[in-house]
Amino acid sequence: LSSFGVLDIFNRVLIYEPDLIIVYTGHNEFIGHYGVNSTVNFGSNRWLIRRRLDLQRSSLFLISKLIAIQGRSLLVSKTESKVNLFKLMLRQNRIIWSEQDHIVAENHYRSNLLEMAEVSHKRGVKIIFTKLASNLKHFAPLASVHAPIIGISSKINLVEYISNGKAAFEIGKYDIAIKSFKKALFISPRYAETHFYLGKVYEKKKDFFLARKHFVLAREYDKVHLRGCLKLNFIVSEVAKRYNIPVLDMEQVFDRASIGRISGNNFFFEHVHPNINGQLIMAEAYARFLSNRKIISNSWEWKLAKPAKEYVRMVGFNMKQYINARYTVGRLLLDFPFYQCAKGIFWLREIGKLEDEISLVRTCRKMQKKSLFKQVSD
Repeated sequence: LSSFGVLDIFNRVLIYEPDLIIVYTGHNEFIGHYGVNSTVNFGSNRWLIRRRLDLQRSSLFLISKLIAIQGRSLLVSKTESKVNLFKLMLRQNRIIWSEQDHIVAENHYRSNLLEMAEVSHKRGVKIIFTKLASNLKHFAPLASVHAPIIGISSKINLVEYISNGKAAFEIGKYDIAIKSFKKALFISPRYAETHFYLGKVYEKKKDFFLARKHFVLAREYDKVHLRGCLKLNFIVSEVAKRYNIPVLDMEQVFDRASIGRISGNNFFFEHVHPNINGQLIMAEAYARFLSNRKIISNSWEWKLAKPAKEYVRMVGFNMKQYINARYTVGRLLLDFPFYQCAKGIFWLREIGKLEDEISLVRTCRKMQKKSLFKQVSD
């Protein structure tokens, strides 16, 4: 869901007179429900989107919508019907941000948070905002785009420098790799792939400060913008400050629990969805945050907390759940817009499902070659 969907849920929850609402939203402002490039959208007109959300509560509207969807499905070929959710949600046959898209998304995001803050203030309902966390070091940018003013010779040099940097990185010549990648950045400072590999090199050299800096820049400049960015986190702080709302920085929470203070596959399935470890970290972070802020009783006895594995058992997470999760994410990584074949194949092979998905693997490799997006393998 985009923040529009979260706003709708927020308003519905108020009926039950909650004592506290925790808000964590922002990763789907582009392609999520009512995102700026979603099929379920009214462009930049927030008023129309809000009225559409109001109509969602009408049974007559939902019935007519269901009939319309079923009618359209009769016209869709079998091939088209197999596209994944990302394809279904795209309004246009593209997924790359433009600067204008980003501005529209920022404005919508800010307005939705402001509405939640204002309503909760008027109703006397406690509310907490959360800054967004994402996979930094194990999720490569999906699209790297250089500046349009770069000439042909500079583009050739850019490719050569990146290629040389990768080759040096693979054989452990990290200083040479850094020099090559820095030359590439001199030509195109916002090329996401270059920043991602620089992050990997600095991580190998144990320079975690510079590693994190470049992993963050790789995320920020990734033109397939599936992860919440610094601008959205700034908006969270901006709105919260206006209404004196507590903010939990979840990215900081994950980083503190990660080697070198850089989160990755230790807490995430893919780009933004936390795995079981990430869920446990988030749960404890919220509990301690509420306790420290005296939003819940400060007599909370932390010594009674159970080991993490006991909570995993209590929620019913077992090998079957693990395999289902791996299977879902493995298939996801093979398809649009990821096409991370090596990673998807690894996950499917690990759980014995590779043979079942062999045709999808072939499609992945075929589409990866045709893709306009620059892919980076771990």
